[in-house]
Amino acid sequence: MKIYTNSISSKSVETIIEDEDISLADIIHHELLSDNNVVFAGAIPTHPLLRKTVIRVETKSGNPTDAVISGSSKALKNVEKLLTMARGAIIKKK
Repeated sequence: MKIYTNSISSKSVETIIEDEDISLADIIHHELLSDNNVVFAGAIPTHPLLRKTVIRVETKSGNPTDAVISGSSKALKNVEKLLTMARGAIIKKK
């Protein structure tokens, strides 16, 4: 996986995720939409065969890159909770 910033301004940022399908970007996108400072968040696949997704974020104020980092951190915590719950369910099943 490769992640880099394509363009940045005072209120918007475009982050590219390569070598992953859109699932990862959708999870981050979902978390970004729950941020009150985020005006727009979109996850756009460039082409299904390229495995390259653009996450575009616009904020009311502050650094838009911070919003992406915060959204990514929240997404990670949710995935960790899901993993813990899945492990617990599998152990119970055995």
